[in-house]
Amino acid sequence: MFDKLIVLLYGFCVETCCDWIYMNMDQNFMNTSQYCSLITKELAPSIIGTAGYKPCQIFLELAQPWSSNILLSEKVPEGVDILMKDLMRKYKTPINLNAICSDQTPDRDALNLMILYCLPGSHQYTYLRYKVSFGQIVPFLRQSLTSLFTGEAPEEPSSIGEGRAMMVCCHGQRDRCCGEFGLELYRHMREFCLSRGLDIEVWKASHIGGHKYAPTLIDLPSMRVWGHLSTKEAESLLLRDQSASTLIKRYRGFCGLPTAYEQFAEAEAFKQYSWEWLSQAPYKISSKWDKSQDQTKGEVSFYSKKSEEPFFHCAITQTGTFESQASCLKPEKKSIPIFART
Repeated sequence: MFDKLIVLLYGFCVETCCDWIYMNMDQNFMNTSQYCSLITKELAPSIIGTAGYKPCQIFLELAQPWSSNILLSEKVPEGVDILMKDLMRKYKTPINLNAICSDQTPDRDALNLMILYCLPGSHQYTYLRYKVSFGQIVPFLRQSLTSLFTGEAPEEPSSIGEGRAMMVCCHGQRDRCCGEFGLELYRHMREFCLSRGLDIEVWKASHIGGHKYAPTLIDLPSMRVWGHLSTKEAESLLLRDQSASTLIKRYRGFCGLPTAYEQFAEAEAFKQYSWEWLSQAPYKISSKWDKSQDQTKGEVSFYSKKSEEPFFHCAITQTGTFESQASCLKPEKKSIPIFART
């Protein structure tokens, strides 16, 4: 209990310090033109390959406010951080946890818990949904994740996730771009779904990675990440009323692939097959990447489970890098690779 208090006090100090810096920054830097998202959107040649690898993703309904580090938030059940470290160490599988909420106050006796797990080699996510009381979150997660990682039947009662859900990053305590642009998009998408009678859930989510791509979201259950979406582009994404190629400039990648160049190849397949691509999994992937002084290149092939011949092949060359501002509070540059199909 004492250790938990120390962690919470440390998190509070960090948050307070960041808030003070944010409020006292030079007004020229705080000019709207200096939002890291707007800078990146204007200058970035591509955002493909920035989705982040998330083989096991957890979304847990928790009331705001959230700390910059979600695990330091007061609303997070005690022991979740230790549980995640134990399971990642034991099963060698990265686990991502995000808080989610809507405009309604969560029912602590029936919190929404969503688990998405990409079975190694399948490139397809199992999507499970539960209603769990606050006090049972930690033991329930331990049993459910252990079952998934060991290939056992999932904990009951559960439901296979049906329908789509949009997790829009609105984590203002982490970066102001997400707090402003993300929240604006979240509200628009909710209203749009209600007005059109679309059976698509829209949630606020804590930091999903990439402030500079705000507004950014994860589309469930496909676990595709999108960024820099305008309201019209978000509507098109919800409706899937146009070819996927018209939105590909806003596509960050598929969370089931660990490398940026594999995510780029997957995006090329997405362009070719359009929305039908989402029904291609499960499939196998063969990839190689060569890096030398002269050039950096590779190739990625996609195979169906029953065929030895690839149904899609992509040769890739890294043509350079793009220097992007890390976030609004971190003006230092971060290199992002740029790829081309050859």
